Amino acid sequence: MDAAVKFESFEYHDAAPYAYQIAKQAIVDKRHRTIAHELLFRAAPDRTTDYCGSCATRHVFDDVINAPDVELPVGDLFVNMTRDILMALPLNSRPLDHVVYEILEDVEVDAALMTHLHALVDQGYQFALDDYVLTENARPLLTIASIVKLDIQSLSTTALIQHVHALRSSSCLLLAEKIETPNEWRLCHSLGFDLFQGFLFHVPDVLVIK
Repeated sequence: MDAAVKFESFEYHDAAPYAYQIAKQAIVDKRHRTIAHELLFRAAPDRTTDYCGSCATRHVFDDVINAPDVELPVGDLFVNMTRDILMALPLNSRPLDHVVYEILEDVEVDAALMTHLHALVDQGYQFALDDYVLTENARPLLTIASIVKLDIQSLSTTALIQHVHALRSSSCLLLAEKIETPNEWRLCHSLGFDLFQGFLFHVPDVLVIK
């Protein structure tokens, strides 16, 4: 196993301990072979206040990826990353070979972030863009991403086709997420997506309960 992930200048800002789960959902290729998993943090259903997104990411690393007693799923592991966590990734460390750092759709993109991400890519970090929507603000992220995830439930068919055509000029693999029906799979396959994720292929399995 690779060395544990470490973060610079980041501390937990969580409230009192609460129950949560960390689950995995498969990511498949065009032949429905599982090639990766996304690790999903879910707070307990009866929790009445929002949890800290950055703390959720830390729980995923501490309770699954860095935990010696947890059997990791097969393939790469996609982990959601907030801006605070991204900026806390140290520039002098080797990335984990099996982790894909998934940049959330609400991350604020500016020069400081892009400079940091480019430096991380130079060190071997692999990034995916979550729920990507092609806007001028988000366009710079394509220069550091290896994988772009499109939420097919939040895009109309026309918008989905437009995004696929626009993104084909990049070097990124395209991942269609939240596929729920065979018709949605056939559409995404016909559009040339490289990877697929959703309940049609795999309902998330719980790895850790706290």
